[in-house]
Amino acid sequence: MENKQEELRQAKKLAKEAMQRRERRFMRRYAKASDDELLAYLRGCAEELGFAPNAGDVLGAQLFKKRFGPWPQVLQRAGLNLTTLGERTHTPAIFEREVQRQLGYHQKTMRQLEIDEAEFAGLHSADTDDELLAYLRGWAERLKHSPNVCEVIGGDYIAKRFGSWNKALVLAGLPKAPSNPPKRWHRLMYLAELRRQREIGMEERREAERKGG
Repeated sequence: MENKQEELRQAKKLAKEAMQRRERRFMRRYAKASDDELLAYLRGCAEELGFAPNAGDVLGAQLFKKRFGPWPQVLQRAGLNLTTLGERTHTPAIFEREVQRQLGYHQKTMRQLEIDEAEFAGLHSADTDDELLAYLRGWAERLKHSPNVCEVIGGDYIAKRFGSWNKALVLAGLPKAPSNPPKRWHRLMYLAELRRQREIGMEERREAERKGG
């Protein structure tokens, strides 16, 4: 089972990258916005959260401070009052919410990869040896090196089918795989599924916004 602390460290890394992307998108949209547009955005955040946000609750906090001064003045300009701890009802700051979102994406990715691995034998048991070996060569082409068993969906089944992973590589005409396979977070199949889970999550949020608005 995967170490929970390692999971959390990776989720924080992904959240940091995601927040940087979100901040860039915010700046592209609002850097030249009017004061009224910015303040309307902040009031929208307050409505969504259920309380007046602190600087750590929203995107673009630095832009707000640059325009309007210290955060209490930002809230004052927006017609909002400072929030007490009780009013927050334990709502985490925006970065912590992003960590939880990324942790969810990671966990969904891991579950889907486990499902794909478990289903591979049933889906490909009728494949010929040549078809499976061509599948291996396709992975080698994508990875730019001979794959390790952990880098390929169905690796365990293929190794069992041909007697061992190294035998499968030899039959596929591939050299020995590198002795230091990338960590899970850097494997192509993980990254591809993580991207898919993020896209699903983004579409679900857009759909929720459409229904709510």
